Amino acid sequence: MFFLVVNLFGKLFGKFIFMTTSVKLYLDTKRIKKNGKYPVKVMVIWNRKFNLYPTGIDLTEQEFSKVHLDKKLRKEFGTISYFLEKADKIANGLEHDFNWLGFKQSYYNNQPEILQGSNNMVSLNIFDHIKEYVDLLHSEGRISTKSTYILTSTYLNKYLGSPKKPVLLFRTIDKLFLNKLEEFLLNTEGLSYSSIGIYMRNIRAIFNLVIDQKKIISRDLYPFGKHGYTPPSTKNTKKALSLTEVGQIYNHKSAVEFSTEAWARDMWLFAYFCNGLNVKDIAHLKYENYDVENNILSFYRAKSRNATKDKLKKIEVFVINDAKGIIEKWGQRPVEKSNFIFNILEKELTAEEEYKREKNAIKTINKYMGKIGIELKLKRKPTTNFARHTFSTVLIRSGEVPIELISEQLGHSNIRTTQLYLDSFEKEQKSKISKHLTAFKPKKENSQQAKNTAPNS
Repeated sequence: MFFLVVNLFGKLFGKFIFMTTSVKLYLDTKRIKKNGKYPVKVMVIWNRKFNLYPTGIDLTEQEFSKVHLDKKLRKEFGTISYFLEKADKIANGLEHDFNWLGFKQSYYNNQPEILQGSNNMVSLNIFDHIKEYVDLLHSEGRISTKSTYILTSTYLNKYLGSPKKPVLLFRTIDKLFLNKLEEFLLNTEGLSYSSIGIYMRNIRAIFNLVIDQKKIISRDLYPFGKHGYTPPSTKNTKKALSLTEVGQIYNHKSAVEFSTEAWARDMWLFAYFCNGLNVKDIAHLKYENYDVENNILSFYRAKSRNATKDKLKKIEVFVINDAKGIIEKWGQRPVEKSNFIFNILEKELTAEEEYKREKNAIKTINKYMGKIGIELKLKRKPTTNFARHTFSTVLIRSGEVPIELISEQLGHSNIRTTQLYLDSFEKEQKSKISKHLTAFKPKKENSQQAKNTAPNS
């Protein structure tokens, strides 16, 4: 049984004493974790009785004895100090009215605090608002986004010690809290900065929702912004292949013509040839979206279907001969307007079932493209993301296609500079970009394809 009382500057000193209450750190050596360490807890003593409260940090006995001195344990010490100071402030705040229930509720942010609205009681607990937003996302069929908010709630709950009914009030979430949460996700949960950024931006989105739309809390409580917490961001890894590598994939032949490997390769090429479409959009394509006479696919991106009508933007893709051949080879029969073109989805699936089918398609494509990449000795695994990035990179490198047109083809309707050009490009100009995508072919063959796919005037 190990005790240690530490101040925030890393020096040993006497107990925090306020009236008959004291707070100290405690290493619970009776509970050994799978990692061979013991949980560090905050011990609160009042009237000769004590209770233990978690910090989320595990240490060995040796580490615990020098946590305030060892630079390698600086992050662990920071988290421990946060909870020690928190316990101190709570106990000090209760003063003569100290009671175990009140301390516990404050330590776990379990105050049953609500706001009196015009017609009903409105919760100030962020967990309630995350759940409400998750339900909204579910009703809109946005399953992928929904899953990130569920994980956001899960990790917040873990950080609070996994209470059965977690409560985290908006007013208790400040810059310090978010910094400590980030450390917890990085060091204890082992998440990447990319994942942490997603969950932190979700918390920010909930704050914006309750401040700007629901108008439940004041903007003064906003912990983000210029002088607040900034979610981590990572530089995008370049995911573009060279034209030579695209040509290698294009010329790759599977041992069996209609094998899963052949399907995966063709889906990757279809994505590349068709504006870098993602698999979700490919899966949702129907024959009603395909104007065979003018070689045009027109549709709304799946991710923008819940946008307001004035923000919806139709995407137009010119179907070059190679993409047309992929539709003819893998397209479902019969060719009816209401049928999906490719055999990824089917009618009357739930949103969750669609999500699973789309994820499975991505997994299959990436699996076989990985095998093809190894066979072709490519330096990187050409996943579905590479098809989209390669589409835009090839056009930019050509030096002949305006970046505004590329953004339009990609469907980046949220880019302000792009919006000025949304309707300014002629269809004939759009069709000409195909020659750059197939520049790995002999010039005569390439120019003929561009000519064949030009729209009828």
